[in-house]
Amino acid sequence: MAQGWVSIHRQLNDNWLWKDKPFSKGQAWIDILLRVNHKSAKVPVGNQIIEVEPGQTIWSVKDMSEKWGWSRKKVDNFLNILQTELQITKKSTTKYTLLTVEKWELYQTEEQQKNINGTSKEHQKNTNNNDNNKNNEKIKDIVDYLNKKTGKSFKATTKKTKDCIIARINEGYEDVKDFHKVIDIKASKWIGTDNEMYLRPETLFGNKFEGYLNEKPKQQTKSDTLKGAEGSNTLGKRQPDALQ
Repeated sequence: MAQGWVSIHRQLNDNWLWKDKPFSKGQAWIDILLRVNHKSAKVPVGNQIIEVEPGQTIWSVKDMSEKWGWSRKKVDNFLNILQTELQITKKSTTKYTLLTVEKWELYQTEEQQKNINGTSKEHQKNTNNNDNNKNNEKIKDIVDYLNKKTGKSFKATTKKTKDCIIARINEGYEDVKDFHKVIDIKASKWIGTDNEMYLRPETLFGNKFEGYLNEKPKQQTKSDTLKGAEGSNTLGKRQPDALQ
């Protein structure tokens, strides 16, 4: 079997030799290869938008029959043969036919494949950058809230702080309100005790985060208010709750 590449430009469609009808089966097959998308695109069909991936095309049997100089029955039979031979898959509706060329990447030159892979990598890079930007915004919000609640000065750019918050986000805790809740709960229990030193990102947002999130905040009582007032006049602190 012959090996190697022959690069065919889509301008072939404008050549008078190519337009000569009726098409041969081989000519019709090459025409499908020339027709399919080389990158993802959204195609309007009636009142809906169809996502067409590389190696796919939306084409009606009517349009194929007119271009190839075939009857619609011959087009249908040809597409069925291609599908039986696993060269295409066909999805037909009353409005359109979606053709997918199987192993479409095998028909691409090395340069085209590099372009396809490069586009995919660039898309993934852009997606990652967007995710990083969103995470950075969340991290800043969370750290700012912690500093406001505790009177401390943690930085949102510290690697250890970012790592533990992102780890929780990757576990599904994407709402900053979850982090605010943990801060509120532990602040209500630890402020004014020896445990106040643990009101820090690596403790609050570490492996015990889920447990902290499901705790109930300490209820402020009249007794606590009086003790707090008395404590403000002394150098000592009240006894801490056990660090959980």
